[in-house]
Amino acid sequence: STAKIAPFIKAFPDRLINVGIAEQTLVGTAAGLALGGKVAVTCNAAPFLVSRANEQVKVDVCYNNTNVKLFGLNAGTSYGPLASTHHSIDDIAVMRGFGNIEIYAPSCPLECRQIIDYALE
Repeated sequence: STAKIAPFIKAFPDRLINVGIAEQTLVGTAAGLALGGKVAVTCNAAPFLVSRANEQVKVDVCYNNTNVKLFGLNAGTSYGPLASTHHSIDDIAVMRGFGNIEIYAPSCPLECRQIIDYALE
C-alpha cells in the first residue's frame, strides 16, 4: 500500500512511479531506469515480487546486473489471513538461484533499517 510510504511520497513526489498491481511492469521499469543511470528502488509484497515478476527479476535485473533494489514485504506467511495466494514460503530459495543478487531477511525493524541504509549507499 502506498499509505506506508506516505512520508516518501510527500518528500519526493517526482520520484514515485506507482504501477499498481503490475509486478512485471514494476521490475521492468526499474531495470530500465537503472540502465539509464538511475538507482531504482522497488517495494512490493514478496509473494508477487518473487512469483509474478520472476522472469523480469531474472533477466532484467540479475542477468543485466542492473542497480535495482528489490524490497519484498511480508515474506513467508506473515500475510496470514489473506490465504495461500499471499504466502511466500519459497521466496528466498527462488531468488538464490539467480546470480548478481544479494538477499537479506531482517528479523526486526532495526535490522531492516540497517539493510535499507546499506542497500542505498
